[in-house]
Amino acid sequence: RNIKYKREDLTKCQKELYVSESLCQKVKKEIDQAISSQQDKIDSSLINMNMQKMDKSELVLRLNTKLQETQKLVREVEERKRRIKIEIENMIDGDEVLKRDLCVEEGPLMKKILEKLEYRCMALNTSNTANNDVTGSKLGGIKKVALSEGSNIYVNDIQNGITNLVFRGEEEGKNVEGPQGHVSFITCLHFNINFVYSGSMDKSIMCWDVDKGERVFVAAGHDGTVTCIHVDSWKMVSGSVDTNVIVWEKYTGVMLRRILGHHCGVRCIQSGAEWCISGSTDGDIYVWNNSPHDEDPNYKTFKCKHRLKQENYKITVAKYGKLEIISGGSNGTITVWWLKTGKKTQECNAHNGQPVTDLQFDATKIVSCGMDNNVNITDIMTGAV
Repeated sequence: RNIKYKREDLTKCQKELYVSESLCQKVKKEIDQAISSQQDKIDSSLINMNMQKMDKSELVLRLNTKLQETQKLVREVEERKRRIKIEIENMIDGDEVLKRDLCVEEGPLMKKILEKLEYRCMALNTSNTANNDVTGSKLGGIKKVALSEGSNIYVNDIQNGITNLVFRGEEEGKNVEGPQGHVSFITCLHFNINFVYSGSMDKSIMCWDVDKGERVFVAAGHDGTVTCIHVDSWKMVSGSVDTNVIVWEKYTGVMLRRILGHHCGVRCIQSGAEWCISGSTDGDIYVWNNSPHDEDPNYKTFKCKHRLKQENYKITVAKYGKLEIISGGSNGTITVWWLKTGKKTQECNAHNGQPVTDLQFDATKIVSCGMDNNVNITDIMTGAV
C-alpha cells in the first residue's frame, strides 16, 4: 500500500515537473521575443496570468525574475521526484530482502534453526580474519561474533554462542530525545576490532563499542537503505540504494566525501588504505583509488580507476586481491577480473542460478556460498567447481 501511494505521489510530481518545465520554456521564449521586438510596449500574460501591456524594459526585467523563480521551482520538483524514487526503491529493496529471507526461512531446516531467533546479518571480526584466525582463539584476537535480528544487534561468544551484549532497536518517535538504536531493519553489519558498525533501512549507520557496551556515533547522510559497510585502517565506507558511496571518519562518523558514479543501488563495498571497490544492482563494479590518508585526509583524490561491467545480472558481492577482483552475481555467476586491465579472466556458474551471497579467495581457489544453500570451492584458474 505504501509503495502504491508513493507511486501516485511520483505521478503527481512528474505532472508538476512537466507544467513547470513548460512554463520555463514559455518564459524563455517570451524573453527572446521581447528583446528582439521593436515595440515600446508589449502584451504578456506570464507576469500576472492575465494579458497585460507593459513597457519593454520592465517586461524583460519581470520575465527574468519569473524565469529565475520558475527554474528554482523546477529544481525543487526534480529533487522531490528524485527523493520519491529513492523512497520507492528503498521500499522495494526492503520488500525483496524480506521476501528472500522468508523464502529461505520457510524451509524445514531453517524453520528448525530459527525457532528461537531469526538472525539476518552476521559479521566476523575483520581483525581476526586478516590474521587468518577466524575465531580469534589462536592469536589472542576478538572471540566474538556480531549478529542482527530486526533492529537489534547481538554480540555473542564465538565458541559457545552465549550472548554477551545486546544493542536494542527502538520504535520511531518513542524516545523524545531521539532514538538510541535503529528504528528499522538492520541490513548490514561490520565488526572491526572492538567496534560493530550497523546499517539500516532507517538510512543511518551506527557504531557500537563492544567493550563499553555503548553507542559511539550515528552517521547520517544516505537517502535510502544502507546496504553495505566496510572499515579499514583509516576510514569507513558505505553504500546504499540511493546509489551513493560515502567515505566517513571511522571513529566519529563525520562525512568526509560523497562519491557519485553508480546509477543503481550499491550492494557491496570493500576498502583498503589506497583503494575501494563497490558493486551495484546494474552490474557495475567500480574500482576507486586514493592517495594515502596522511597526504589526503579528506579523500579529495578518491577517483575511479576501472569500471567493470556485467550486462545481465546484479552484483551481489565483490572482493579485492592484489592481482584480481572476484565478484558474485544474482544469477549464481562468479567472475574473476584481472585488476591491472579490468578484463575478465574466468567466469563460471557456481550456484545453480541462485544469488551468490558471499565469497573469499586465495591464490588458487574461491570459496563461495549462495541462496542455493551450498558452499562451493572453485578453481580460480580453470573455473571448475
